[in-house]
Amino acid sequence: MSCIKITNAKANNLKSVNLKIPLNQWISFVGKSGSGKSTLATEVIFGGYLSKRKDAIVPVDTALFRQKVSIPNGSQTISDYLMLHKRFTKETLGKAILPTTKEEDDDGLLPYTVKMLNIASLKCDTLISKLSLTMFNKVRFLKFLLKTTSKLLIIDELASGLSFAEAKKITAILRRMVESGYSIITIEHSLPMIESSDYIVELGPGAGAEGGVVTFSGATRDYINTARYKSILSNISRLLPQNKIERRFIKIENINCNNLHLAEFSVPTNCIVNICGLSGSGKTSLLDIVFRAFDKSTNAWKNRTGIEGEIGGKTYIRRPHFVDQTPIGNNSMSTPATYTKIMDILRDIFSQLPESQLKKYSVSDFSYNSSGGGCNQCGGKGVKEIIVDDETIFETCPICNGSRYRDDINKILVGGLSIGAMLQLPCVSLAQQCPDRKTLVEKLGFIVDVGLSYLTLGQPSPSLSGGESQRIKITKELAKRLGDRSLFILDTPSRGLHADDLNNVFVMLRRLVTKNNSMLVADNNPYFVRNADWIIYLDNNGIAYQGQPSKLPKKLIAELGMEELK
Repeated sequence: MSCIKITNAKANNLKSVNLKIPLNQWISFVGKSGSGKSTLATEVIFGGYLSKRKDAIVPVDTALFRQKVSIPNGSQTISDYLMLHKRFTKETLGKAILPTTKEEDDDGLLPYTVKMLNIASLKCDTLISKLSLTMFNKVRFLKFLLKTTSKLLIIDELASGLSFAEAKKITAILRRMVESGYSIITIEHSLPMIESSDYIVELGPGAGAEGGVVTFSGATRDYINTARYKSILSNISRLLPQNKIERRFIKIENINCNNLHLAEFSVPTNCIVNICGLSGSGKTSLLDIVFRAFDKSTNAWKNRTGIEGEIGGKTYIRRPHFVDQTPIGNNSMSTPATYTKIMDILRDIFSQLPESQLKKYSVSDFSYNSSGGGCNQCGGKGVKEIIVDDETIFETCPICNGSRYRDDINKILVGGLSIGAMLQLPCVSLAQQCPDRKTLVEKLGFIVDVGLSYLTLGQPSPSLSGGESQRIKITKELAKRLGDRSLFILDTPSRGLHADDLNNVFVMLRRLVTKNNSMLVADNNPYFVRNADWIIYLDNNGIAYQGQPSKLPKKLIAELGMEELK
């Protein structure tokens, strides 16, 4: 049987990985966030296919699909985006796709995909900018299949943000693809996706420096019987003690936004409220409505589109904070260090050293851009960017080894570490090595608390997942010492989280609530559904249920695909 051969791969945190990965099957890469899954799949395997790396032999044409975390603006329609014939512009996507749009449709794969993605009813003249993020990524996946001629597909978190029931439909698509001759590698945290694959490669045992090792490689049927997987099931099924619901509610009357029509929407304050429901039910629209209703910034009153009635409970909310999943930066010069302002702290520390002053190095010399101390080869990016279609792959700069700095700057040390080395250390390790730098340690502590202990400060912002970008934004909010009566609004905070990390992030959200704040999230992850204090279930353009999660009707539990997790 032909296979992918990985020999002594050491990219990022990978520690001399050696693997033989079978083709003509569905392979699932699993493990904690930051364990090395994406590095192995995108940098080693996909990068190996593109640039013929010595540590990877990939014997088949390979294509990569990753979820986007923002929707493009503009007037492009679905028909234009998919490059369909203009005569389909007023038809639904289901009708438009039925005539084959490839020279060879793999056994009716395209119509089947449209059906299982639940996008057949989308009108082809709908603007891409008007889709929800979930729908946009579904349409992007269809376009990916329309365009690709590759037979090995690397698919990164296609089921992210979807309910278990919707994820099961994705598994049916991928199974059909394997039967049609494709080889599939998925990077996933979704349990239905993991359990439906043929073969598992688990990276770990931890994240960052504690990851990068293959801890399991073999048949899926063997993996799901391991103690490790049973621990994952236990973590996602964990039930926390419920908070007491107070009687203070915020209320919005007569909501008419997109397909969402509510005579009244009211939720309790000072707790975690979770909006759930299948994709397209209006979750993101409702989050946006609530933010605009309680926004008190200048001219906010002009932005009340879709709100036709009264807004009640304004005195309970001092300010709303919408923490979305859009990127924290659009190029390689942007990093978690620059976004969180930790970069300013590091530059000050290094520029004040006696050795720096002796050499007349200023704060600007410890900037990694080309006008400062940046590497002459990569211009301070630390990486080489390879763009394939709409995906960007990052390869480490061979001159600075990813540190971003020139050699002379990297010779200035604090506690045995250069500024470039600090940017390459996992945040938890950097905090441990700088215990006397209180401001630095405090900011790093926020990053660790939101489940990003493995993250390096110098990682290019575009390489972060949507969930990682969102959690970095949360740390920025936490660092502001906001006081009370804030309303935090988060879209899919579980995105990109391994089951082991769910509890830590959720407890952090609860910690914000205990300081007289309120939390409104939209998430279909079973852990978030079970442990929220209040549930709003959207269905058929309205509210199918609201109340405590313990009383969620069995019918709705089944619709989310949660009935298997007791």
